[in-house]
Amino acid sequence: MKGLAVFLAVFAINLNISLAQTPEDIEKMNSTPVFSSSNNTSRSGTPGCDCENTIPLSTGEFQFLPTTNTNLPNIINNITPGFQYPGCLGSAPNQTWFEFTSPDTGGVTIVVWGQVDYDYILFDATDFPCEEFNTFTGQFQPPPILSCSYSTSPVENFNFTLFGGRRYILVVTNFSNIPAPFLINVYAGIEITPFSSKSVIGRVYADNNDNCIFDDGDSPIANALVEYSGTIIYDETLADGTYKLLLPGNADGQVQISQSTVPNLLWSNNCSEFPATFTVDFPENDTLFADVPYSSTIDCALPVVQTSVPFLRRCFTNPRVVQYCNYGTETLPPGEIILHYDEGIIPISFSTPYSFDGEYYSIAINGLSPGECGSFQIVDSVTCENGLGSYGCVEASYVQVPDCYEFSAEWDGSDLTVDAICSDSTTATFTVINVGSSAMSQSMPYELKRNGQVEETGNLQLNAGESAEFSYTNDDDLLTFAVWETPNNPFNILAWDLSDCNSNINFGGNSISYAIQDQQPWLDIDCDLIIGSYDPNDKFAWPFGQGESLKVERDDEIEYRIRFQNTGNDTAFAVVIVDTLSDMLDVESLRFTGNSHNYSYELVDRVLTVTFNPIILPDSSTNLDESIGYVKFALKQNEDNPNNYVIENFADIYFDFNPPIRTNTEIRTIGEVALNIESIGSKNIKLYPVPASNIISIELPANDDFSSSIIHVYDLSGRKLIRQDSKSLLNTLNTAELSSGIYLLEVINNKGRAERSPFVVQH
Repeated sequence: MKGLAVFLAVFAINLNISLAQTPEDIEKMNSTPVFSSSNNTSRSGTPGCDCENTIPLSTGEFQFLPTTNTNLPNIINNITPGFQYPGCLGSAPNQTWFEFTSPDTGGVTIVVWGQVDYDYILFDATDFPCEEFNTFTGQFQPPPILSCSYSTSPVENFNFTLFGGRRYILVVTNFSNIPAPFLINVYAGIEITPFSSKSVIGRVYADNNDNCIFDDGDSPIANALVEYSGTIIYDETLADGTYKLLLPGNADGQVQISQSTVPNLLWSNNCSEFPATFTVDFPENDTLFADVPYSSTIDCALPVVQTSVPFLRRCFTNPRVVQYCNYGTETLPPGEIILHYDEGIIPISFSTPYSFDGEYYSIAINGLSPGECGSFQIVDSVTCENGLGSYGCVEASYVQVPDCYEFSAEWDGSDLTVDAICSDSTTATFTVINVGSSAMSQSMPYELKRNGQVEETGNLQLNAGESAEFSYTNDDDLLTFAVWETPNNPFNILAWDLSDCNSNINFGGNSISYAIQDQQPWLDIDCDLIIGSYDPNDKFAWPFGQGESLKVERDDEIEYRIRFQNTGNDTAFAVVIVDTLSDMLDVESLRFTGNSHNYSYELVDRVLTVTFNPIILPDSSTNLDESIGYVKFALKQNEDNPNNYVIENFADIYFDFNPPIRTNTEIRTIGEVALNIESIGSKNIKLYPVPASNIISIELPANDDFSSSIIHVYDLSGRKLIRQDSKSLLNTLNTAELSSGIYLLEVINNKGRAERSPFVVQH
């Protein structure tokens, strides 16, 4: 956001907001917004909440997170329009209070820049104590109002003469009740002195020589987010790693470096005297110097690749973005990004030079320092032969994977891929290849699904470089072939692909039930439904889910795409997305996986706010392709999510000052879709024969815990098919009524512990 400083300075010089009210302003004055007051108690005593807890202000640029629902019974809310100053605040929700003074007299310009509709009121409060602001109960004589605005503009710009020694209060309000960040720029030829303020100043850096002192050889960490007690006061480190927080004089909370910008995966804060989270304890000069050193937990470059597209429209072009970053701790050398397209999706233009070998597109990229990113754009075309409701995937990967990663010693080194091709017009052939460095240490199950139903199961075991082929009649169906990886594979639980034969066929509502297996950070696979017409403002989730309940595995990461389009009749200057994330999702795991435009975001409690400002989004009648935007992000599920619970999410999309547009609600149901990798090859349960036909024998461990047990059998959609009590260590199950396929056996012993193992039925 600091990059806006020059723009705002120019904007402040050239913008002259008149007090003459526009029709929109008049409509706003005549409307009465209704806001919940549920957050008033939680806001009490926090910075900026009222006159007793003002945020100090001085010359410069400052950025703040929003306040919400602070519709308090104070004097600000009781200034009637037209009193002393025309057009002053018909309502004043979501207040943030600032305070400043000066020893000198001179002119001051203040710009309040909000992504949405922010208003303000400026007081000379020298002779007006805070209790008169905060405890207003009836008649009052307000302090002098120097300036105010109740316009619908997202930028408020005002000039006034500041007199030395007097006390000024600026209150910023948010009529639109949208939790969006805002900036304040203060320009003055005189010294602006904050009232009762204290400062925290420091540097965030990589302590390369591990001596807990910033010296030669150490390197700054830029763009680290530094927050005060998780409130609206924060800063981002500059290129030299420095930050500065201006805090209220009564501040006694904590300052922390956000893990979202300096993740524990790559960095550790080992200097106990300089922790990454600390309680402010100011010395006599009211300035606390607090450097925060980090040591790298792994000396390695970490390439991260993401590719995304707002939609795949049949017979149309579609804009694709490929982004790449180095999230590691060492420089990433120059390399290549390669792309592979499914049949029927054709790239027609690149924003950067490329080469093509008949199967893969290759783009050379320069080296990247830690934290550095780059991107390029592609225009894809979906042929008219692709059926509506079929699928198309594009894979992007960084080729030169660093060799500095340490994987689990229990991983056997095998790694499987599945490729689907059309042997002829009616036959799909799936080729399984072990592309790992070692042979598979054990045989693993595979299955073929036709339109979501298991048709064939089996087992396979491959040496390094070895492959196996499986061919099936396509019959205009959706075929998916999946094979489970051996235990402790660091990337994927299973490998799979779908049939791309007869791509002109609509799959009739059948969907891919497996999660996209692209957990390697340097690999991204983007799979989309191929559509015709579409809802321009919607939410979409991966995995697609199995069956009518859209069932997904508990271990599946859920990836969302929120798409928006300006279908109005004028340019949209700002777009804000507000998404309250499900309690079933782990908000600490949030990661962004794609976007169409630059954005900022905040995550407060479970409310995710993504702001595109400025976005300058033309309306669809002026420029259809440029009127569209999107953001993609992914979250892991909570580890203890119970089966059959529902994860549901929708988002609200705000265009400038317009009412929100609510997306559809995406629903996924937690259940057993595929086998959990931890359950494969249980050492405590022996099953035979494998595969079973009419009878399967179950041999339990010879200890007292299994002297009495409960035996369950589930299918891969999570449905319980069999329940049987056991009083013996040797049991048999009748499987004659089970269809051919893979099932999950669960044994719950008398201590309540569950042991699970898959088994195959083949008739």
